[in-house]
Amino acid sequence: YYAQLLTALLSLGGIIYSLIRHTDTYYAFSEWLDISFWPALYNLYYLSGLPLLLHILQIDVLFSPGGFLEFFSFLSPALTAQDEAAMLHAVDTKPPVADLCSTQPMYISGLVNTGNSCFLNSVLQALSATEGFQPFLNLIAHSPPSTPVASSLLYTLSLLSSPSRRRSCFRPRHIVRAMSNHRRVINREQQDAQELFQLLSSAVNEEETSVVQRNRSNGIAEILVQPQQIKERSPSNPLIGLSANRLSCLQCGFTEAIRHFTFDNIQLIPPSNAHSISLQQCLQRYTAMEQLKDANCRNCSIRATLKLLQKEMATLSVETKQVQNRGEQRKLLDHIVTLDKQCRQLDDRIRSGRISEDYDDDSLRIKSIASFASTKQVMIAKPPKILCLHISRSAFHEFGGLQKNMCQIVFPEILDISAYCTTGELNVHPDQPISQQLSGAGGPYQYRLKSIIVHYGSHSYGHFVTYRRLPCHCSCQHCQHLDHIWLRISDEKVDRVSLQDVLRANPYMLMYEALESEHGGDSAAQPMVTSSEETPALADAAFNYAYTSETPESLEAIRIANSLLTHDEPTEESTPTTLPRRRKHHKRRSSSKHVDNLVSSVVTVQ
Repeated sequence: YYAQLLTALLSLGGIIYSLIRHTDTYYAFSEWLDISFWPALYNLYYLSGLPLLLHILQIDVLFSPGGFLEFFSFLSPALTAQDEAAMLHAVDTKPPVADLCSTQPMYISGLVNTGNSCFLNSVLQALSATEGFQPFLNLIAHSPPSTPVASSLLYTLSLLSSPSRRRSCFRPRHIVRAMSNHRRVINREQQDAQELFQLLSSAVNEEETSVVQRNRSNGIAEILVQPQQIKERSPSNPLIGLSANRLSCLQCGFTEAIRHFTFDNIQLIPPSNAHSISLQQCLQRYTAMEQLKDANCRNCSIRATLKLLQKEMATLSVETKQVQNRGEQRKLLDHIVTLDKQCRQLDDRIRSGRISEDYDDDSLRIKSIASFASTKQVMIAKPPKILCLHISRSAFHEFGGLQKNMCQIVFPEILDISAYCTTGELNVHPDQPISQQLSGAGGPYQYRLKSIIVHYGSHSYGHFVTYRRLPCHCSCQHCQHLDHIWLRISDEKVDRVSLQDVLRANPYMLMYEALESEHGGDSAAQPMVTSSEETPALADAAFNYAYTSETPESLEAIRIANSLLTHDEPTEESTPTTLPRRRKHHKRRSSSKHVDNLVSSVVTVQ
């Protein structure tokens, strides 16, 4: 009887659940569980002393770094299309943010730390402080196909962006489920805030790519769309910027084509032997020209390969004279013709400045030559709307191990990065920067500080805390000169701090957002890239070269090969200094007849 009753109740519960799980009431109840019930139960659990008991019994795997994420991903089902629709509905129907006065208590929701998950909580809180990221996520989430990471991240950041008068917290279970569904499970070793930031950014980029490809696959219907509508619905990730990278050889003066790469954060390495350094100095170190001693130079490599081929041709010419067997002579002369063709290709590349192009001849192997003096430089070509800076705190101590670099980073509220960006003119001279720095204050690329992440502890363990800005929209007399409020967030604990407290912190990550009045985002300059390959004057000055043979043996080999191509009988008196071009009015014979005539020519010369 009891078994039948239990089965009936479970069946009835399953039917009711399937009917109400897509309703607003069910979703409101689920949100209440996350915000109120589970945090209270979590606090009661810790007050009961059960974590200490589990630790004594060695059942504390869930409290290891990242362990709760694996456990939660295992127990929680993947996000479905209905879950995504419910989250987007909650975001779309969220009431506008009330104008709360700064004279009264003002908080935002904290995030529950379920087993050293501060690295996840700190990144989510820092991203929620930016204003341009959520509109981008909203555009991605409302576009087909399914975008679970963008939808769950938008929902989580939306909850973290709503101020209230009371303290509250919730678990970021939606983003954990989305990452699990996205095959990006965060393992136990994944406990670094910067690594988690890159995981989230990569997942969002993949979903953005799928959305863009879906829009481009609409066929002829895409042509009928107005350009303004295409721009409005085309996503542009505010975290993505463009860097310009240049590698030059001081030995020969060759500069490779300036390459551009995308980035979502910039890693800055402070000096390990300094007590403090400014953020501007770190950016200056990042964009400064670096001296290299072992970089491969393509121009030097091509020149060295050409000399080796010439030397090999001279050696084969001597061997051809000494060989009596007609078949062996035929093979050697065939090889000479092949080498001469390769020399012509290399000579043409050097003369025309087409050094960086790939070769169609797979048999031609370029000898890699390391330049003893090269320069490398990286500058920002297109700054992102949201600039994320990562301060690398790892340093090697004298005994070979890793330790935390405690160098104090002095950072401003308003950051001008114009001096570290390229301009409309790019320089290809090896001993000069890519672009000249803009002089004067108030450059075109200025940013306002939105949030920072601070790491407390040593290199191997510690705790992440977020300082974030909260906009103040109150128009009362007390708040009219106050455009922001700063909060210090340590998981569930949210406290109000001053800007001076923020600037005194030692950051691990910083997030700046472009000032709209100075930085238009898409209107950022994208200068035309020029290099020595595209500048004839520079190419002539740097690569003044003529393909000549330096030994009588190589001249003899060239003379014989030229005679083969032009049908002229070779004589010992004719010794050209350069290889004449092939006559266009002659018809080339078959390769077998060429080699036969070439063998006969060699016998005649001998």
